[in-house]
Amino acid sequence: VPPGKALRKAMDNLTRALEVVTKSGDHAAGAALNGHMGCCKLALGAKKEALSTFEKALKDMQRSAPTGANNASAKGAADHARGMLVALRNMADVNDALGDERAALKFAKRYHAQARELGDRVASADGAKRLATLYVVFAHKGRPNFKHESPLDAEALEAMGDARVDKEEEEDVRFLCINARQRALVFMKEYRA
Repeated sequence: VPPGKALRKAMDNLTRALEVVTKSGDHAAGAALNGHMGCCKLALGAKKEALSTFEKALKDMQRSAPTGANNASAKGAADHARGMLVALRNMADVNDALGDERAALKFAKRYHAQARELGDRVASADGAKRLATLYVVFAHKGRPNFKHESPLDAEALEAMGDARVDKEEEEDVRFLCINARQRALVFMKEYRA
């Protein structure tokens, strides 16, 4: 069976399953099915459709957050946390594939932060590697425009704190590009640790 045909058949099956879980109100299952469907669409080269599907998966995952009696279940909370990691990573991947590095960076940061918060060393290392790669892209893109600008050193960036650096990077592409090499080095060091 050709891969494209198999993926389309898988998407048909996922669509039928999604109809059932949507009626049942199971947002966690809906998030998982939308995630799988987004991966199929991405594999078929339908990047914009994959983005829309991954956005649905992320929204479903956020709706499925354990609350009240559900929060008492450690397994439920762990499953939700893993589901959020997958949804955030998928959003970073598809935005990167679409060439929207700023959006990819935003989701990669959230993915990495959540992985660190959960103590998931594998996902944390994966997030650090993804961030390093994206920062290399920004360093390369910014080089022609900002080659005479001096970046902050690693200590100055660390002293600013993650929240302030993130805010500066979101608001000022110049700041992002000038300091991207330093940021890439920090995340590569974390990845290798």
